[in-house]
Amino acid sequence: MPRRSTLLILAFAALAAAGLAWTPPPIVTGSVSGAVTVVDGDTFRIGRESIRVDGIDAPESGQACADGWQAGAAARHALAGLLAAGRPDCERVTTDRYGRTVAICRVNGEDIGAAMVRRGLAWSAYSVRYLPEEWLARFDGLGVHARKCAWPQDWRALHPH
Repeated sequence: MPRRSTLLILAFAALAAAGLAWTPPPIVTGSVSGAVTVVDGDTFRIGRESIRVDGIDAPESGQACADGWQAGAAARHALAGLLAAGRPDCERVTTDRYGRTVAICRVNGEDIGAAMVRRGLAWSAYSVRYLPEEWLARFDGLGVHARKCAWPQDWRALHPH
């Protein structure tokens, strides 16, 4: 019997064939480059510029799930691994209220936001761009979806800086 993720991919393919697939909006471009430093599971620095990965929300650095799993540390580690695979190529989308560049970033052609969500180490947020990856991660019971993890926004509300 096929895995649930295979069935879900087939369902998305059927929607696409029927012309019902969602297409992300165009991106406002503006490349950034330099040395990379990871801050947490959805934020890193390139040189002196802070980059927030567009369309995702990862567990906060100090965030643990109800079962004690250190979700924030796992997300940070995963993002560091993805960024270590090559030079990130980021396309600027906007600037957030904290002055960070919000961007879609790829390493060796792999979309970093999609990879984090698909691994269950971030939620699709502020956009529907990564909902298919989140559904797959939920169906496969990966990362935050396998544990009782609070959404980052709820965790932040209980743990203000």
